[in-house]
Amino acid sequence: MKAYVGLDVSQKKTAICVVDAAGEKICQASVDTSPVAIRSYLVAQGCEDAKVGMETGPLAVWLSHSLKSADVDVDCIHAQHVHAALSMQLNKTDQNDALGIAKLVRSGWYRPTHVKSLDCHHQRLMMTAREKLVQIRVTITNQIRGLLKTFGVILPPGKNSVFKRSILESEPTIEAVKPVVLMLLDTWTHITAQIRTLDKILAQQAKNDPVCQLLTSIPGVGMLTAISFKTAVDDPTRFNSVNHPWFHGG
Repeated sequence: MKAYVGLDVSQKKTAICVVDAAGEKICQASVDTSPVAIRSYLVAQGCEDAKVGMETGPLAVWLSHSLKSADVDVDCIHAQHVHAALSMQLNKTDQNDALGIAKLVRSGWYRPTHVKSLDCHHQRLMMTAREKLVQIRVTITNQIRGLLKTFGVILPPGKNSVFKRSILESEPTIEAVKPVVLMLLDTWTHITAQIRTLDKILAQQAKNDPVCQLLTSIPGVGMLTAISFKTAVDDPTRFNSVNHPWFHGG
């Protein structure tokens, strides 16, 4: 029997609804949000070969890859498309949302959202972590400069070792200020070291990646730009034209 499954995922529980080819509800349940629990329920209902749909969300990457690894035919559907399809529902509950998603999957009136590979997400995780650390370092740098300026010390322009040396050599009008500045400087130094560690890891990954090597051969394209573009595209075969990735990247 042809069946279609909708998953409404939350952090602890996932509502599951199964409909037949006519759109009639066969069964529904609420299980733990885990690939094992979801697949076990589908197997118990004889629906392990059913087409499954779920909307994009914080857990979508993990669930999608895990379910596909367990031979579950699952599509991720953009949350905006799901919202539009379910907007006419009178009673919005998890079970009704799962039913609506199952019927949407049955209709086929949706475009599956590409779920990037776990390797891609790992690289983007490091890029995001680096970006946040750089932002924090800039905030601390500005905080140190502003704090010292209040007490008569104007630091000269400079970064990294020049910035650090100028702080150590500074003489604020109130001695009690210096220990506070040194605490901020200690945090700044630690964050700078972490940024350099991430840079080394990313540089090694770019060096071992043929796509990144090709991109960095373009004048003006560095390691970070190459990795950003590669992870934004992920799988170039999903585009019908060589021009599409450029529109995708904005």
